[in-house]
Amino acid sequence: MTEVIIKDDVLRKAAGEGMDAFVGTFVAAIKEAIGGQLTAENMGELNADQITLLAWDTLHEEVMDGGFVQLIHNGNGPFIFKNPLAKALKLWGLRDLSKLIYNAHTLYLVIVKK
Repeated sequence: MTEVIIKDDVLRKAAGEGMDAFVGTFVAAIKEAIGGQLTAENMGELNADQITLLAWDTLHEEVMDGGFVQLIHNGNGPFIFKNPLAKALKLWGLRDLSKLIYNAHTLYLVIVKK
């Protein structure tokens, strides 16, 4: 397993800047620990929660910028919809987001079949 390190002062500063900055600190630290980008080769170095957080970050970035259409167009559909992201988020207590992903997955399957 890859060790992910976040300095206390960095975490405290991010906490003072709001939730997005706070969560972003964890995402940045995970990405730094694996060389900047999640790949099939380095995925085994992370635990399920770390992979879930990176998947959430991808989902958030894509959907906030161009919606699910952009997410799918940019090739991230399989990473989001063919992995247990929705289930993991449900276990984290994010039921509404989990339901949204399950509903979008249904539409994704229709799009992919065309």
